[in-house]
Formats: sequence, C-alpha cells, structure tokens
Amino acid sequence: MIPPIGDTEIETTPPMYTGSTSWEDEFNEPDLPSLLSILDEELTQCLGHITDILDQHGAVHSLSWYGISWKWCIEYRLPKSEDLILVIITAPEDLQIAMPITDAFLKTLPTKNMKRSVRDGLELGSPPYQTTWASWSINPAYLLDEYEDLIKRRVRFLKPDKD
Repeated sequence: MIPPIGDTEIETTPPMYTGSTSWEDEFNEPDLPSLLSILDEELTQCLGHITDILDQHGAVHSLSWYGISWKWCIEYRLPKSEDLILVIITAPEDLQIAMPITDAFLKTLPTKNMKRSVRDGLELGSPPYQTTWASWSINPAYLLDEYEDLIKRRVRFLKPDKD
C-alpha cells in the first residue's frame, strides 16, 4: 500500500557533501594539521624527514587540489618561484612524492648511480610516456636517503646560483 503524501517526510535540501577524510573533500580546503592527521605515525615521521630537507632549503608550501586521483596535495616551491620542487600526495594508504620532470633536470642527474626504483619513477615521467611527473611511494624503511638526494638535486637545479 502506498502511504498518503501527508504521512511521509521528504528531505527538501540535499545533504552537504563531505569526503570521508579532509584529503578527499574537494570542496573544503583542509588545513595542514588535518591533512596530516590521516597518516599513521610511521608515515608522519617519514614525511617529517622530507619536509625538514625542504625547510632547510627555504621551500614554502601550499595546499592544492589535484583531482580525484591525488586529491589534496602539499606543494613545495622556492620562495617567489612558480617552479615546483615537488608535491606530496597525502593518500593515507600510499603516501607519495611527485616531481615535475624536464629534460634539462633529467640531464643533471646521475641516474646510473641511483637505485632502480628511483630510476623507474624518473623514467615514467619522461618520454615516451604521456606525463612529465615522476612519482614514488614513500615506504618508511626504504630509500629515504635516495629521495633526500633527489630533492636536494631538484632544489639546486631550481636555484643553481645559491647554496
């Protein structure tokens, strides 16, 4: 039996969308502490190591929405520069760093001396692939020294007259 119209309540306003975490909510820019709160302690420590390196070089950060795949990310740049050093993808299940790759930057790297997984990330950001982004998952026990060296080289590339 169909209930009479007057006996049912109808929601007249749609509920406001909220993502399940601050990282997923495209319509509400999170603050940095809420974005980092979704990471477990081990990943937070790894991220702290990476951000310490960036801070030592005077990098500044901002938050930007990178679409449904990367969602809210932390961008790092040198002060007064439009060039990105890197982007931190704060996915709780797969913390990553991504770096824009150009031929000029790639030519400055000693790729033969780098670990295979670092080289693989660089290759995926180069032709013939259709992207200019290299990315790596951050594993707490693996390759932090390699990432540190790569970040320092990226900073030196973007400001060769300094340091």
